Amino acid sequence: RMVAKPSTPAYGRLSVTLGGIGGNSRTALCYLVVRRSGPRPPVAIAEASPTSGEAPLEVTLTGTAIPLGAQVASTRWEFGDGGSAAGSTAQHTYASGTFWARFTVTDDAGRTGADSVPIVVVPQAAPVLSLSAVPVSGYAPLQVAFAAGISDASSIVQRTWRFGDGDS
Repeated sequence: RMVAKPSTPAYGRLSVTLGGIGGNSRTALCYLVVRRSGPRPPVAIAEASPTSGEAPLEVTLTGTAIPLGAQVASTRWEFGDGGSAAGSTAQHTYASGTFWARFTVTDDAGRTGADSVPIVVVPQAAPVLSLSAVPVSGYAPLQVAFAAGISDASSIVQRTWRFGDGDS
């Protein structure tokens, strides 16, 4: 194994010849490209929790900025729904839809790196309503006791009973 460390930009053909006992040798060719080293843009890593759920969905966005040469000058989140915030962390509430939250890092030389994370928000499910009446049949005048149950009463803003006889 041989390690070469070219110090200047170059390209071309590299020829390696290995000599063996008794004058046996082998030559191998490969093409080599050495690029000029230089400043690289910062690395951005975007994370979100949760990344899916029912609307309205509150999401915590966390970005990691890794500088590669210059210092990090700024970080910013674009939520994918028209909203944005400066900084590495943000909280955002999403309505229904699919969004790409984008984290961007800019270094003090003006180079940028970015990463995105998908957010999928489904509409809130309608609550399930159950209704019971006792008794369900009889002779007039019939006195009936009604009861209602609901799977999630937290989103209910009004309850109205309508009996079909003008009373409620």
